[in-house]
Amino acid sequence: ITNLLINPSAASIKDAILDLLTIGSAYIEFYREINVNYDSDSLQVRRHILRINGRIYDETDNNDIKVYVASRILLKIEDEEDNIIDIARDSILRRWILTITEFKNQPEKEYNMCNKIIEVMSGVISNSEKCSDLFSWYLNFYLLNSNSHKQHQYNEIKDNLRILTNGLVQMIIELQANEINNEETKLEKQRLLNLLSVFSDSIVPFISKDHIIGLYPYMVTDTRSNLYYHILHTFRSSMEKLSNFKPKFLFDLETTLLTALPKMTVKE
Repeated sequence: ITNLLINPSAASIKDAILDLLTIGSAYIEFYREINVNYDSDSLQVRRHILRINGRIYDETDNNDIKVYVASRILLKIEDEEDNIIDIARDSILRRWILTITEFKNQPEKEYNMCNKIIEVMSGVISNSEKCSDLFSWYLNFYLLNSNSHKQHQYNEIKDNLRILTNGLVQMIIELQANEINNEETKLEKQRLLNLLSVFSDSIVPFISKDHIIGLYPYMVTDTRSNLYYHILHTFRSSMEKLSNFKPKFLFDLETTLLTALPKMTVKE
């Protein structure tokens, strides 16, 4: 059956095959084959695959699969059809932002949900420069566009993005405190700091003075790693929007930067 999805065939046949595949839950293992046609010329097939990707995201516990299908959903926010764009935008909004509201009075569940979302979100934007650029656009020109939402939902979006930012910073600080420096941890730091730098550029500020102070150890210890650029970017973007830091913190930060300056790359 999956061969028929991969090989050329009529859109109506592919649509019927997608229906057959989604009977039961075995279709999750065919997520790559299903997405061979995610950019099909057929609006019906593209829409069908987009909805299947949402189902796969909800039903799988495999983070790699979540990242894969979420990236395909994100890519559809620039589809040529407005209907596809609307479905993709709403799909991400519900799964990454609005779902947090369900756990507002349950701190432990909220924390766990935020961690799961952040793991997927950071994985998606680290997939490619295209995904990173699209997420940045989605964040600033859709999520944080007050004209795209009713006022109560816009406030909910901002509140939940603040919760996500708090969770993201906490995850980054905990990784640094653990002092585990294997390859897997380095990659996770890279993904999380990449996401943090995107948040730091948002048109609504979510990174606070406490976040900056909590992240300061990265300025001291990661001067020779490829993580340093993201920390520098976050500090520069965030501190432009903040004020009233204690003189001692600013002095220590200046001293750290001047000490690190000879080791910085041109980009940094």
